[in-house]
Amino acid sequence: MKAVLTSIETASGRFKAWLSSWRLPVRIPVPNRDNLIAMGLMSLAMGLIVGVAIGPGLGSAGNAIAGIAAPPVTSTPEEEVAEEEVGNPDPVELGTPAGSESLASTDSTGPSTADTGIDDLGVPAPTPDVPDEPVDPREPVPANDIEPDPDTPIEDEPEAEDGTELKGAVVGVDTNGKRFSVADSSGNVLVLFGQDLPSSGDAVRTRILPLANGTFAETGERKVSGIRSKSKLRGIVSWFDPVTRLAVISSRGSSLAVDLTAIPEVQEPEIGVGSPVEGAVAIAEPVEAVGDEPARPGLIAEELEATGETIERIEMSGKLEAIDETGRILVLAADSNGLIPAGITIMTPKKFPFETVSEGKAYDVSANRGDDGMLTLTGLSPGYGKSSADDAEAAFGDHG
Repeated sequence: MKAVLTSIETASGRFKAWLSSWRLPVRIPVPNRDNLIAMGLMSLAMGLIVGVAIGPGLGSAGNAIAGIAAPPVTSTPEEEVAEEEVGNPDPVELGTPAGSESLASTDSTGPSTADTGIDDLGVPAPTPDVPDEPVDPREPVPANDIEPDPDTPIEDEPEAEDGTELKGAVVGVDTNGKRFSVADSSGNVLVLFGQDLPSSGDAVRTRILPLANGTFAETGERKVSGIRSKSKLRGIVSWFDPVTRLAVISSRGSSLAVDLTAIPEVQEPEIGVGSPVEGAVAIAEPVEAVGDEPARPGLIAEELEATGETIERIEMSGKLEAIDETGRILVLAADSNGLIPAGITIMTPKKFPFETVSEGKAYDVSANRGDDGMLTLTGLSPGYGKSSADDAEAAFGDHG
């Protein structure tokens, strides 16, 4: 222990002797001002280069260092002159250090923080590595993710059906002209050309297209939903016999024979040729003539009444039974289906083309009734075929 104390005292003496040899103040050589500026700039540049080089390798520690970025260094005009005087090289343009505010510049000409994916501290935000979710093959793929196959033909939308729908009861069948008459729910009668003929009383639903002469053609498939025993009926009386109590109710292309024996006789004086009528009829099978008894049609009026004054213009249809060019007369069968053994005489105009008509064929006729009861032809068109009925050039007068 004594030896240790002796050593300490010896060292203390030496330190006092060395200290007594110093003289204050001590002078330390200081470089001039220009050299100090140059040395400072070089030190700063070296520090920036080292910082940029090691910055990306800091990993998660980058956020802690990002906030210690050095502020941008600016120099006064005197300092720039001093650099030129000492012969320093031109300053090197360095990239902005990591964490500088210039990365998230708010200048309208530069990218914003949202555009670059950099967070508020100026460090790029890490992008999480999200694995793709497995797709269940049973799940339907959203429609907007399906690319159209160029080899797959695009299906066209179904075309709208042609024509107008008609529902009603068949009230007459003309086997000669391949056409039939249908009364709609109001009793209006339309004449249709079809490929096959229905039976009287069929409840039909079909689609129709108009033809040039005012009749119609079936288009599409006809559907029969049952049998009708009754129907409403409207039209103009074109022929009437108070003795047999038979009448013909007509419209464009149709002349239907009707049995009046079931209605009160007091109504008959109100009904005559040219009377507009409407009522209800029962649909039955026609009865053939027996001895002195005339044939009875299958339409039996259960009620029938005139709905207005006698009109001048009458529409009718039937087979052309006789032609008299000298007397300018046409004789038309009283009804379309030939059930009544009677004819209607019609006068023709002076310039009527007789060469366009033939006996034995069916025609649709319009005529005006004079004060003397004589009918004068105003229009005529073929009623024996769909193509001829749709030919406007084959028509005469107001049928064209």
